[in-house]
Amino acid sequence: MKVCSLHFNKGLTTQRGRILNLHKSFLLVQWVFQNVQEPHLIKLIDIKGEIEVHAQAKMKILKNVILKQMFKL
Repeated sequence: MKVCSLHFNKGLTTQRGRILNLHKSFLLVQWVFQNVQEPHLIKLIDIKGEIEVHAQAKMKILKNVILKQMFKL
C-alpha cells in the first residue's frame, strides 16, 4: 500500500507516494491552507491513488467543499 498522509499541523509526510499524487495532494494542501480557517482539523490520506479526506465532526460540511475542490485539480 502506497500511503501519503498529510497532517496540516505537522506539514507534509510521505511514504513511497507517487509523484503525481503527491503533486495533486500538495495543490490540495495549498488550497486548504488558503481557504480553511482551521486546517489542523483536516487530514488527507492518499491510498493507491485514492485521496480520502478525514475531518473532525465540526468540519464535516467543509469536508464536502474540499472533496469538490479535489476534483477540480
